[in-house]
This record gives sequence, structure tokens and C-alpha cells, in this order.
Amino acid sequence: MPDVQAAAAEDKVEAGKHAVESARLMKAGEDDQALVEIDKAIKLGAGPAAIRRKAELLLDLGKPQEALVEARKIVKLEPENADVHGLLGSILDTLRLDSEALNEFDIAIAKKPMDRGFRAWRSKIYERHHQYEKAIIDLTVIINDTEMRNRSKLLERRGNCYSVLKDYPKAIADYSAALTSSYGRSELLRLRATAYDKQGNHGAAKKDLQAAGSMDEVFEPPSTLGPNK
Repeated sequence: MPDVQAAAAEDKVEAGKHAVESARLMKAGEDDQALVEIDKAIKLGAGPAAIRRKAELLLDLGKPQEALVEARKIVKLEPENADVHGLLGSILDTLRLDSEALNEFDIAIAKKPMDRGFRAWRSKIYERHHQYEKAIIDLTVIINDTEMRNRSKLLERRGNCYSVLKDYPKAIADYSAALTSSYGRSELLRLRATAYDKQGNHGAAKKDLQAAGSMDEVFEPPSTLGPNK
């Protein structure tokens, strides 16, 4: 019995070494070799964290089907871990298995309601399926997060959702906020112009289209691109 325990302890130490080396290789961008090392760790009895890393590596290497197999293993081992449900959801999303992906993100978000990453993934699936009201809810949670620094793209996406739903005042507000929170982009001005036009404010629409047409795509002071009344 002592020999068995000693051997198990040695395997655990070796598994740890391979896991550490795998992490180092990942940081160095050597994913193929990192996968070799994490496989060695798993064979020596490394736990769910190693299997999760393997799933992430396989996904990064463009092997989502293989990543899916590993992710399902982790979920069985750690069913209460929100992060593993999120990982499985992201893999399913990559494979465009949307219904299953939504289910995993629903579970993950139920466990970690304010997680920006989970909601960002889920909102994109909602948008893809034209469930704009649900996408808006997730995007709003992310946008309202005080730690979010770059809201411009998120505001644009929410503005697009409002525009499809014909809520043009809210769409215009989001496009305007996006423009003032980042360098100006002609595409945003054109989106706002469309919303103004559909709202009946043709003068504002024309002004935005003219600005978009003459904009320097490299740089435009944000202060000149705010609310257009």
C-alpha cells in the first residue's frame, strides 16, 4: 500500500510539472506543444482544470469537435461550475449548435448573472436568431457595467437591435453615445442617418450622411460627432 501511495504521489507531482509547462507554452503561443504537455498531465491523473485547458487548446487550434468532447467531460465533473458551462457554450456556438449553446449560457448566467463574457456570447446568438428584445437585455447589462471601458461596439449593436424593432429614439441615442465614446466612424453616422430618416428627421439624416461622406476614416474628433439635433 505505501508503494502505491508513493507512486500516486509521484504521478501527481509529474502531472503538475506537465501542467505548468503546458501553461508556459500556451503563453508562448506554442499551442501544439502545450497540448502534448497537458495530455501527459491528464494521463498522470490531472483533474478537471487540465481537461478544461485541453478543451481550450483544441478550440484555439481549430478543432471544435474534439474540444466539445473534452468540454462535456468537464461539465460532468463540475456541473456547478459556471465557467465550464460557459466554455461548453462557446464551443457549441462555434459549431453553430445554437439551441444547445443557449442552454449552456443560460445555466452559466444563472450561476453568474453579471458575467460580461457569458452575456456577450448569448446576445450574439439572440441577434443571429432575431430575438432582439433578449439581446437588448444582455447588452444592457454589459453596457451598464461600470468596469466596461470600450462600450462603442456594444452601443452600436444595441442601437441596431432598437432600429430593427423600430424604436428609433433609442437607436439614435445609442449611436450618438457610441460616436462620442470613440473615434468617429462613417458607418455609425450612416446607421444613425437611417434611424433619423425613418423617424422623419430628414434634416438630421442628411447632415449625418454628409459628415460620413467627408469623414477622415483615420481620425475624427469624437466631440464633433455627438447628438445631432
